[in-house]
Amino acid sequence: MIGQVGNTTVTRPPLWSRGRETAWAIGGSFASALLMTLIFQPLAFWPLAFFCLAPWAFVVCRIERAWIAHWASYLAGVVFFLINLSWLSPVTFEGYVALCLYLAVFWPLAAWALRTAWRLRIAPVWTLPFVWVATEYLRGTLMTGFPWLFLAHSMAAQPAFIQVSDITGAYGVTFLLAMCNGAIATWPLTRSRQATTRPARRQITFGAVLVVALLVANVWYGAQRMRHAVLDPGPTVAVVQEDFPLYSDPAKNAPAELIFARYLGLAAEAAKGHPDLLVLPETPWSMAQNADFIESTHRVEPLLDAYRRYGRLYHAATAAFARGDYKTVNAQLAALERSMRDEDRAALPDGKLPRLPGIDNATPVTLLVGAMAFEAPEAATYPPHKRYNSALIYNPDGSQRRERYDKMHLVPFGEVVPFRQARWLGFDLHWLYRWLNSLSPFSFGGKYEYSLFSGAAPTTFQLEFDGKRARFGTPICYEDVIPYVCRGQVWDGSRRRADFLVNISNDGWFLHSAELPQHLAICVFRAVENRVSIARSVNTGFSGFINPNGEVSNLVMKDGRALGPGIAGYAQGRLMLDNRSSLYGAWGDWFAGACLIVSCILWGGAVISRWVAALLRRMRRLIWKGGRRVVESSVVLIALIGLSGCEAPGSGGGAAPTTNGRADPGDLRDRALRLLLAAAEDEQDIVAANAIEALAQVAPKEGAPAIREAVNSPSMIKRFAAFVALGEMRDRAAIEQIRTAVRRERGRVRLAAIFAAYRCGEQGHISDLLGVLTSDPDENSRADAAFLLGRLNERQALERMRLMASREKSRKVLTQLFVAMAELGDTTALDRLIQLTQGEVVSRTVALQGLVELRDPRAKDAFEVTLRGAPAGMDPLRLIAARGLGELGSKEGYQLAMSNLQFRSKQSDAFEAETENMQMRSLAAMALGAIRDSKALPALQSLVENEPDERTQVAGCYAMLRILNR
Repeated sequence: MIGQVGNTTVTRPPLWSRGRETAWAIGGSFASALLMTLIFQPLAFWPLAFFCLAPWAFVVCRIERAWIAHWASYLAGVVFFLINLSWLSPVTFEGYVALCLYLAVFWPLAAWALRTAWRLRIAPVWTLPFVWVATEYLRGTLMTGFPWLFLAHSMAAQPAFIQVSDITGAYGVTFLLAMCNGAIATWPLTRSRQATTRPARRQITFGAVLVVALLVANVWYGAQRMRHAVLDPGPTVAVVQEDFPLYSDPAKNAPAELIFARYLGLAAEAAKGHPDLLVLPETPWSMAQNADFIESTHRVEPLLDAYRRYGRLYHAATAAFARGDYKTVNAQLAALERSMRDEDRAALPDGKLPRLPGIDNATPVTLLVGAMAFEAPEAATYPPHKRYNSALIYNPDGSQRRERYDKMHLVPFGEVVPFRQARWLGFDLHWLYRWLNSLSPFSFGGKYEYSLFSGAAPTTFQLEFDGKRARFGTPICYEDVIPYVCRGQVWDGSRRRADFLVNISNDGWFLHSAELPQHLAICVFRAVENRVSIARSVNTGFSGFINPNGEVSNLVMKDGRALGPGIAGYAQGRLMLDNRSSLYGAWGDWFAGACLIVSCILWGGAVISRWVAALLRRMRRLIWKGGRRVVESSVVLIALIGLSGCEAPGSGGGAAPTTNGRADPGDLRDRALRLLLAAAEDEQDIVAANAIEALAQVAPKEGAPAIREAVNSPSMIKRFAAFVALGEMRDRAAIEQIRTAVRRERGRVRLAAIFAAYRCGEQGHISDLLGVLTSDPDENSRADAAFLLGRLNERQALERMRLMASREKSRKVLTQLFVAMAELGDTTALDRLIQLTQGEVVSRTVALQGLVELRDPRAKDAFEVTLRGAPAGMDPLRLIAARGLGELGSKEGYQLAMSNLQFRSKQSDAFEAETENMQMRSLAAMALGAIRDSKALPALQSLVENEPDERTQVAGCYAMLRILNR
């Protein structure tokens, strides 16, 4: 075979045999997997990071058969993750294997892009850095993300090399290392005898020069950033570490009372150093300690009541410790000792819990502790309570701050099982949750629902020291490995939100494995990325301090060891506060996103050049082998389609809606949209609210800016409508406005903001909606709460609604309750609504409007009865029924709506006449919008152009847009 490279003709060697290709592919891929294993903790031979991927990249591009390259890559990925994540197997062996099989997919994904680029004569020196960063970014974000064992993490102990992370994040370090690997892989590729597929040799020359230049520039940048750092002394922090391994079998764990007593003993030693903040790890003992729960008195389920009783003892002891009252602490420890089971007490040294010494010389201290937080509503809901993994602060006077931080990024299956309250295409997925929960070792065969709820927003705590004040965030456990979680706790855009971080973790689940130093190495990058000091307090280790340059210091150690059994103690250090800016803090993962775009181009090129091209080739062969008839038939078919679309104007067949010469549909739509946008800013609150609701339904994309602006209006009605609209549109672009409103707004506006937060995927406070529904004296507020709960599709509120419906006195609220219950699938509520359509006028009106919103075919009979049989003077009810039929696809009320579009009241009072005109015309327009017959467009256009009442104009515009959007 002959190939051409430039002006040189070369002879291409015969293809390798399949066995030889397989051997090369497996050998090269597995060599990279082994070398990558050596660069991470606990071995941490970091120089190998500069060429560990080169053997894999070489064989991926060198061998001919794609399937061999991809399968070898996948198997190497499986082996790599099985070795380096083996610390996960004692916790959940099935989950460990499943995770490794999933993560290995990213190796052949990277190989796919490399091979595509190589076919285009682009060497790995250019593609490997982009592709490897892209796959790491996908690993760190998809399915909640698992950003572990990034190539960059091998360089955690080389601070000068990783300073670029404050620009690009850890992904920039990965990029440089991958580029070195790509250059090394490119060198043998350009010298192989596969001349027809190799790039020009100048690629390796230019690539090598660029790699060296970038490495030198990176080290120079790191040295400059470290040399010119101006760090101010901050607060003194003490971190405490005990050594209590954890197991999924509770019988193997140390008693919580012993853990508590031992931690307080170490904390008492640390308090002698008078730290400004004393830190205990994440939930070292699994007990609820949030004050609002343990101080509550309403009845709860027995298990929860036990948590509350024990929580009071732990809370009292912790509060006494914070204020330096060790005598009370010892009394509480004695009470805990008496409450222990005999078999647990027998396992204690001397059968007693340790007590705190130094009762008379104790020092008050600000104490940060990880604990469980419970929220338990008074009424029955599902789930009956919410549990959070939280950080709590006790002041030196023993009081617990009401603000707490609830962990936002929960570990899948470790802390939360998916699909607990999820729906997909209208189907309840709770059955899938129950099955997955039964597989978890923490559920004891599905008998226990251990899933936590995630926090809604980061909490920034204040700490006073030396007459100054500093702010800090508290990423819990796994959150310090998620780049965007720590960034969100430190930065709000380019504005600094926190001065330092305190990471509390409980790595006891992983015994004394490589997970502990790997976790610390990843945390180093969070310090550099955000230019903050980090204090770490971790059960079993590693506990210590990281400065803003990523340098680790003052780890808790024993006999020179920081890793291994029996390492317990405390460390104290003064944190340094960094005033430097961070491009990564302001812009986030912009660099990784750019690499992903480049990689997507390569993956797209692979799809087009292979799959699409192959499909076209097969089609071409089909045509040439006897496809003349197919071609002729296609030509005839296209001609027939063209003729069918060329009917004369007015002939009917599928023509676009016309307006009898007034305007074409496009102009008509633009005019209606402009009127709605103007109405959204109208001074009349009710007009603006109606326009906002209409925009959310018929023009959400165009109306989104106006709706977001309306949330800043001084009018409560406008803000309420705007937040409801944002929720209906699921507008994630407005999530910060929604979160702010949840925290700051009051009354019905806050309820609407909570609704919007839930619809946008945030964890909100649904208990607030239920509280208003059950206890607010204002019937309008209760009706609003019922309306929002129905729209939220939260089935956990259904039982509470049924209870309320049995004792609600207000007909307005009761009817709205039935609407909400019907939206949640309660057929009994739907039947009650249909019965109410035969009652008195007010209930009848609300019931019909609710049925219109439900769009349930079972309500058709009620609409027809109302339309045909309502007595004289009940035309508003008939128009609502016409609208309901229109939503169900019937045009039976069309003539009634058309005849009322220009309704003229016979009332003598001018105000009453105008009100009746507005009501009837608006109802008629809404009915026509539901019926969606384009023949109504001229009449609606005339209504909008000639109607003086803005509310009626809004209804007309809404109806026109519904017809035109058909």
